[in-house]
Amino acid sequence: MTKAISWGIKIGLLVWLAVWLANRPGHVHIVWAQWNIDTTIGFAVALVIILCVLSVIITNSWHRLNNLPSMVSKYWSKRQQERGYDVLTHALVAIASGDKKAAKRMTGKAHELLENDTVSTLFAAQASQLAGDHEAAVEYFQKLLDKPNTAFLGLLGLMRHAKEQRLFAEALAYAKRALILQPASTVLLREIFSLQLNLRAFEDGLETLQQLKNLDAISKDEAGQRGAEMHWALAEAALKEENLSKAEKHGSAAYNAMPETGVHLYVRVLEQQNKARKAMGLIEKHWHEIANSEMAAAYLRMSKPKNNLDKARSMEALCARDMDNPVTILLLVEALVDAEIWGKARQNMELYKEKVGTENRHYFRMMSRIEREENSDEEAAQGWLNKMAEHEAQFTRR
Repeated sequence: MTKAISWGIKIGLLVWLAVWLANRPGHVHIVWAQWNIDTTIGFAVALVIILCVLSVIITNSWHRLNNLPSMVSKYWSKRQQERGYDVLTHALVAIASGDKKAAKRMTGKAHELLENDTVSTLFAAQASQLAGDHEAAVEYFQKLLDKPNTAFLGLLGLMRHAKEQRLFAEALAYAKRALILQPASTVLLREIFSLQLNLRAFEDGLETLQQLKNLDAISKDEAGQRGAEMHWALAEAALKEENLSKAEKHGSAAYNAMPETGVHLYVRVLEQQNKARKAMGLIEKHWHEIANSEMAAAYLRMSKPKNNLDKARSMEALCARDMDNPVTILLLVEALVDAEIWGKARQNMELYKEKVGTENRHYFRMMSRIEREENSDEEAAQGWLNKMAEHEAQFTRR
């Protein structure tokens, strides 16, 4: 429609010009060298117009002939690109279906047709990984590093490839380079954190964990658990190196992050630093969660009893905090038996049976020990052991 209007305007102008010239007749006389030309004004104008049109046609034809090689090149390049993307589509299908050989062959062909196109390079690397050709995959990812706009993709590919090969140190180096290019990438930061844990680089891991917390990229519970685990490992290593100040620093941090799990290690560190009062206070505070023979033994060592009677008194003070726990009752009974406080020992064994709800192997063993050590009654002691055997046999038959 626009072209029709344009042509209509041009024809209209030509008609107007012809009428205008017809109404104003005249002659043109040209003398040039030996030439003497005499004609009408209309013919002269028409000749000029024809010469202008011919000039435009010749000029355009010359430009087209001049640009013909590049036009042909663009045409074939477009055709090649279309073929490349068609082959790449088939390569994607092969990758999705797990056809390793076809995927590698087609992505290689697409890579050639697309002349190192970014997308084809990326898929060629993935196909090489799928086919198990790790050297080719690395080569393709390395090519992506040559361009600033694809360097990040190349580093990600190299990182993941190294991680799959369990080359964690190499993967971490690539991840750190990628983070420089995309410093706000929380996904990449988590990858770095995971690699640091695999490499047991806990000092660096704590710094990365703090970055994740600052970016709200990790939950409070997970951050607490991960932090406690790393501080625990660092405290254990410091204990082996006999670096007690460092052990206390990380032991305290592990305890603050996860008190129920960190208290065991922190108590050990404090005991080695001769901070018995603080360690005993922690055992008393958390006895309900940590009641076991190891913590009871540590408590007794730090209380420095002079004899078995002192041990029994210390255990009574500690166990009074949680006498609903059968483990606590058994630990107290052991201390009472060592101190030969038989009445309380028997009384607490009945409490143990009440809390457990039945007689079990721990009950039978302790009652056997009491009969043997209080009354030197081997027959009664053996009787309790026989009951334990019968009880376990019934349990096995069930």
